Formats: sequence, structure tokens, C-alpha cells
Amino acid sequence: MLTVKRGEITELRRVLDDIERVSARAERLLSERRTPLPAEPDHEAVSAWSIRAQRSHWGWM
Repeated sequence: MLTVKRGEITELRRVLDDIERVSARAERLLSERRTPLPAEPDHEAVSAWSIRAQRSHWGWM
């Protein structure tokens, strides 16, 4: 995605092919229940990250 955003890839067909490839892989991993994601979210970790990000952004650290 960053290469597209930066203009490093300009051919639409290549972008669409990459999207299809990544989408197919994600669908396969999800259907096989083989994702790197945990079964349950870590709410405490997400909350701590969110607070750190806000504080860092606003210079409150």
C-alpha cells in the first residue's frame, strides 16, 4: 500500500493483482483458522497503546 501511495507503483493491473493475491491469502488463512491473530483481543494492551499514542501525539508524555 505504501508503494502505491508514494507513487512507486502506477500500473493499475499490478495494483489490482496484488490486492487479489493478498485478499485470497487472507481468505484462505481465515477459512483454515490459521491467522496470526489471537482468538480473543487483548483489551488491556489495546487500551494502553491507545493512551500512549494519544499522549505522544499531543505531547503529553
